[in-house]
Amino acid sequence: MGNQSRYQKRANRKSVMLALAVVLLLAVIVSTKSTQLHQKNEECKQQITELERQMDLQEQRKQDLDQLSTYIDTDQFKERIARDKLGLIYDDELILKKK
Repeated sequence: MGNQSRYQKRANRKSVMLALAVVLLLAVIVSTKSTQLHQKNEECKQQITELERQMDLQEQRKQDLDQLSTYIDTDQFKERIARDKLGLIYDDELILKKK
């Protein structure tokens, strides 16, 4: 019976060591994956920040275009274009040119 008891103890030790090795291996794998996920998370946060910056720039561009569109509809804009591009003047105006 003593021999069988030693055999069971050795078998139990081997089982415990194997289980410990498996748990240790799993811990290493989980730790590695966790680190990779943290890195991926940081990359995603940086990408979100960059996309938010681009979105703010596009929103500012949209506002500028809206203002320009509103200005284009004014008489002041039409008069400026008529003067600058077409050379039109009012009947009572004189044009002075440098020689």
